[in-house]
Amino acid sequence: MEQRLSNAYKLIEELNEKLRRASDGSSSRGSVAQLLQKIREQLNAEFERYRCDTEESMKRTLTEMKMRLDQRLRENQRLQEEKDRLEDVLAKMKGELNQIQSQVRWLFSKMTCS
Repeated sequence: MEQRLSNAYKLIEELNEKLRRASDGSSSRGSVAQLLQKIREQLNAEFERYRCDTEESMKRTLTEMKMRLDQRLRENQRLQEEKDRLEDVLAKMKGELNQIQSQVRWLFSKMTCS
């Protein structure tokens, strides 16, 4: 992009120099008008190229960002599902631990009562 702007600046300087030379040479009004028209056309063409390049660059960037976002959303969903699964496993293990503790307490109470 910076190269494009640099080229546009050089083009403007070149065209300004041509305009100065045409004005200094006391050329007819018709040739100055033609030169101005040519300058406008060249500037419009350069602007259009810059606009198209910028649009294409933005489209690529937006597409890449959307792809990364979609990938992150899929990864987030996968991690959430894994978290849910692990929470279920943990809840089952806590239940089993509570059951074992109850059995140990019951056995301990039987041993102390005897």
